Amino acid sequence: PVSPAPAPAAPPSGPFAELYSLAPQARSLWDYLRGDGWSVAQAQHHDKPGSRSSRSFSLTNSRHPEMRVRVAHVPSQAPGTPAISIVDLAMDNLTGKTPDEYRKLRQWDFGKIKGKYEDIGDFFDEALKPLRVEIRQKCQSLAQRYAAVIKGFLGQAAPGQPQLGDKAMSLINKKVSPRFEGVQHTLSEKPLVILNLVDFLYIRVYFLSR
Repeated sequence: PVSPAPAPAAPPSGPFAELYSLAPQARSLWDYLRGDGWSVAQAQHHDKPGSRSSRSFSLTNSRHPEMRVRVAHVPSQAPGTPAISIVDLAMDNLTGKTPDEYRKLRQWDFGKIKGKYEDIGDFFDEALKPLRVEIRQKCQSLAQRYAAVIKGFLGQAAPGQPQLGDKAMSLINKKVSPRFEGVQHTLSEKPLVILNLVDFLYIRVYFLSR
């Protein structure tokens, strides 16, 4: 069974109150994150001419420093179309020699890649792929340590599907093969929940609202 969300200490305020307003259908998830000690570290508007402003948020927790929750909200752009809120539980705050080297390589432009590798495919196979395999292994170990966080997140993101946490951990715990850079799995369709095992592990949930 899914553990109930920890009770938040007080009514939401500031950016957290905005999250409740933007995606009320995710209320149990917001309650869980607040009760577990997550706070909004960053909130941004993304304005585009002629369209309603989208919003993004980054949540952090001092007890889980390698992880963060990323939220992107895209408002309805036409009558009858839903607003979309995308919520990720991501391990992209992972630090160390391998993650840092990988991030630097991902910043290389095409000219720099061509200056060191004959083909861009060689860059991906020889430079990025080995690092991605190492990062997957590090994320696997981290997920095992933070299994309760993953299960709590999924349990409140999709409270009608208490099996999702165990399903996610079973897929995460599979032996990492150096032949593959990673895969994605659909854990649920309503709501849509994606488990990403390419480089930095993340779990993504899509919430639709009118």
